Amino acid sequence: MPLRLAKKYKHCCMSLDEGRERRRDWIRASPSLKKRNLALIAATSDIFSLNQPWDAVKAKMSDSRIRGFYSFIAGLWRTDTDYLSLLPKPDSSLCALYLGENDPEMMLQNVFPFSLYADEIILVNPFDNQNLVADQFNPVAHPEEWRVQTLRLVYHLRILAPWVKLKNLFNLLQSQRRSCP
Repeated sequence: MPLRLAKKYKHCCMSLDEGRERRRDWIRASPSLKKRNLALIAATSDIFSLNQPWDAVKAKMSDSRIRGFYSFIAGLWRTDTDYLSLLPKPDSSLCALYLGENDPEMMLQNVFPFSLYADEIILVNPFDNQNLVADQFNPVAHPEEWRVQTLRLVYHLRILAPWVKLKNLFNLLQSQRRSCP
């Protein structure tokens, strides 16, 4: 497959290929909701090099990175995932479920303040799962059509990451909805 803008392999895809096996290990080692979220954050950082300034992340966005990102999500949230087993068990802690707007700025305004009142907040994961998307709209098959959406979602996760890493404060749960049947 031709590389976008004729970048050399080592500048475009080598780090992505080198991290593929490591990301597979993260999927295998993620039986709980918290571990899945931490694996998602680690893989997103690994695929898009989130330790760089945002302009550098945007400049390095490529079809192969988009494909790798959504392939990771599909592996992490297979269609046979038992969602009930991932939900918190009933106890005395206060757990909230947020189903509102997933815009990053709105999250800062509407969700984060509730962390003062709840022990855990579960957010519906805004990332589309390629296992549930029709072929003609699939981000792995057509990554070029998902560039803007992926940038937006990676930015979103970059904002949420510190909150997700806190002890069980925020957890992302993958939606089971199918897109464009």
